[in-house]
Amino acid sequence: MSGHKEQSDPRVALFVADTPSVRRLVARFLVRFGYWALTAATAVEAIGILNEYEGNVELVVSDLSMPRLGGRTLLAVLRRDYPEIGVIMMSKGVTTEAMRGFYPDADSVQFLAKPFSIADLAAALLALGQAEAPRSAV
Repeated sequence: MSGHKEQSDPRVALFVADTPSVRRLVARFLVRFGYWALTAATAVEAIGILNEYEGNVELVVSDLSMPRLGGRTLLAVLRRDYPEIGVIMMSKGVTTEAMRGFYPDADSVQFLAKPFSIADLAAALLALGQAEAPRSAV
């Protein structure tokens, strides 16, 4: 993909999580919402992908709890270096309200408590202005 988006190019989303089965499932969800879904197993890998795709990524969905460089650090990098990208952070065992309390200055970030449904993801996308009607087949 080139360094700029053509009008007909698909929207690009990056999903970051260390669990392969979760990466596959959420990538399918994102495809249903009209994204070309990229995945990364770590925040370090995600930052490399963001650099490689030179501003073409419109959305990052990431787990907060990951080995090495965690989701909190990834969120800080995203807000500093890629403020135009929509961000959805997720975590298990923490409510959405609690996550928002951890990041009071993150108005442009949506939070999802795991496990979440495709409807929950749709609501977060809608809140970011990133939603389209889901496609019927996964």
